[in-house]
Amino acid sequence: MSPEQKQQLQEVFEANPSLEAVYQTTDGQCFAQHNSAINHEMLVQGVGRLNEDQQPVFVRKTDVVGNITPPAPPKTGGEPNELTPAQLAQQQAKALVAKIEAAATVEEVDALIAGITWKSVLKAAEANKAELIAAAELAAANEGTS
Repeated sequence: MSPEQKQQLQEVFEANPSLEAVYQTTDGQCFAQHNSAINHEMLVQGVGRLNEDQQPVFVRKTDVVGNITPPAPPKTGGEPNELTPAQLAQQQAKALVAKIEAAATVEEVDALIAGITWKSVLKAAEANKAELIAAAELAAANEGTS
């Protein structure tokens, strides 16, 4: 195998990490399926049947890149199963604060924070309750003056 062929195969395996082997045709193309490689080779050669020297070559990944276990990809934290416990708690607290801010009554806020001990959530709940109470008092005062 030439250094160019080896480099090309390494690139194929790096781009397709789930592949364990490929079939390489005489023009250097790589295929995961034997039938696809044969069909391509017959097209390249312009024949209906391939001779022994025209057959695609079976190449194992370990023959090209060795038997090295690739490093695990870095965690991005973008997917739920990759969140740390602290990130998950922060995400849940933000979602709860958004619900508290959308609540229309003090009772809704109380129901949302029942059993919650997170200080940031409780602080947001108290602020929203104060706004709701002030709005209710203002509405009552406006009704009394009408």
